[in-house]
Amino acid sequence: MRGAALLFACLALLQSKGTLPPNLPEVLPSSTPWTLAPLQLASQANIVQADVTVRDSHGNPVAGLQKSNFVVLDNGKPRPLTYFSVIAAHGAHPAPAEPAGNSTDNSQSAAAADASPPRYFAIFFDDIDTSVGDLTMARNAALGMIRAGLGANDHVCIFSASATQALDCTNQAASLEQTIGRIHTHPQYGGDTLPCPKISPYEAAQIANYNDTLALSAVEAEAKQCIRQMIPVGDVEGIKAEADIIWNKERAASLDILQSLRQANQYLARQLGQRALLLASDGFLDDELGGSLETIIQEALRNDVVINSLETKGLFTQDPARSFNDPTAELKEPLNNTTFLYEEQSRVPSEQAAVDALATLAQGTGGYFFHNSNDLTLGFKQLASSPAIAYQLGFPLDVPRDGKFHTLKVNLLPRRKDLTVQARPGYFAPIPGISVGEFFTAMDNAMRGNDERSDVPATLAVAQHHQEVDLTASFNIAKLPFIEHLGRADQKLIVTAALFDSRGQVAEGRRGELDMWLLPATRRRLSTEGLQTRLTLYTERPGNYRLRVVIGESTDARLSIYNQQLQVH
Repeated sequence: MRGAALLFACLALLQSKGTLPPNLPEVLPSSTPWTLAPLQLASQANIVQADVTVRDSHGNPVAGLQKSNFVVLDNGKPRPLTYFSVIAAHGAHPAPAEPAGNSTDNSQSAAAADASPPRYFAIFFDDIDTSVGDLTMARNAALGMIRAGLGANDHVCIFSASATQALDCTNQAASLEQTIGRIHTHPQYGGDTLPCPKISPYEAAQIANYNDTLALSAVEAEAKQCIRQMIPVGDVEGIKAEADIIWNKERAASLDILQSLRQANQYLARQLGQRALLLASDGFLDDELGGSLETIIQEALRNDVVINSLETKGLFTQDPARSFNDPTAELKEPLNNTTFLYEEQSRVPSEQAAVDALATLAQGTGGYFFHNSNDLTLGFKQLASSPAIAYQLGFPLDVPRDGKFHTLKVNLLPRRKDLTVQARPGYFAPIPGISVGEFFTAMDNAMRGNDERSDVPATLAVAQHHQEVDLTASFNIAKLPFIEHLGRADQKLIVTAALFDSRGQVAEGRRGELDMWLLPATRRRLSTEGLQTRLTLYTERPGNYRLRVVIGESTDARLSIYNQQLQVH
């Protein structure tokens, strides 16, 4: 059977002109093949699921573990596992998963293990605080990963901290290579504001935020040696003012990185499937930015987005601090011992401070931190590829719907020091009302039925051309509910369509999604003009088919359902 053709396009919006950040378009269409999920997955909305990877001392995934090898602690209390499955990537064949009680039988476990759900992977290049050489190495490693080939259900999207380059999630290698090839540095930190004394961003942060006397003394000692006395000798307040200027510049750059990272995280959260983000960076200072980091982590946890971090500096040999034996053009005499010793002693802490944010984001979301290695190609392979073997653990979501955060800890039995466990660090209890997972489960369940309804302000037109079935959904934007957020109107529309044969089996199915972040002017225009999407199904086998279409809008979780009998010649 030839693959289904799909055109999921916004006919009006694609002609819209505006000045938007490239990584946050007003309309973002996407599509994936669709088929009915195994029945046992229909209750996943009522299960807390943890995807677990166990690695050996070399970072390789470990196979052969059973349900009895895992203990899951929810807020410190053990929870009995009611769901267990083994997921094998790239055609690997692990030992059959052990069924857990009555929730999963052997055939369903095998089906889960063989399933390959859509996977959305965002590569985020820090082109603000990463050096030219390191960014080039990271870019080449990413290109190598793309050229090695993507999985059939893999979708990769590109983001940059400067928001100068971005690409919506796609599996088209040529588009990805073109976008990655255009990535280059956009440094925002302008360096020292004075030629002498030289104050690094780390020194500036120590002085501005912690009034570090050692750092202050080192800068003061150098200031006394400056040929041009930009800061008078003994002017401690002048040094502090200079440190404030330098730190504020570095802080602004770090905030820009985190803001772009948050937008990438929010974009990724709207994709239906497995979601992971790879942050490639030399690192950046996060002093007094803990609140911004925590916001990103909490949003990622709520939306099941894993952040993997790759330190692009790797291992390198670095010259010692400025030599006190060789005078510089800005000093009257060789560098003094106080400044030299401080720069030497603070080298390791300053390097550690730069990558603390990378480690925090990975650890806080259950991701992996790849560092202390010059093999960035290996880093991209490990962080961007699904592990060959992973384990899915689940227990009932029988907690109050209060929205509170629950910590998760996964332990192995028997305990082994040579193995590490990578898993999500926690989950949020649901809030009153329907959850995102429940909504998509409801859409899939609706595809199983025969009823019809019209709760979404949309109409459906069906045109058949021999073996092709063209669907056109027209939406009344004026009657659609939106969520107002950051000056935009947010909404997600989903169209699921399938041809069922005479046996009730899915002969062809597709799901299209349309994410909208509309500016006020665009929303007003579309409220008048309307919005259309088009979906095309194709089958080569003649016969009688039942066309079933479910249209959903995510804000109020409403559905419209259509049935039609078709004869394909």
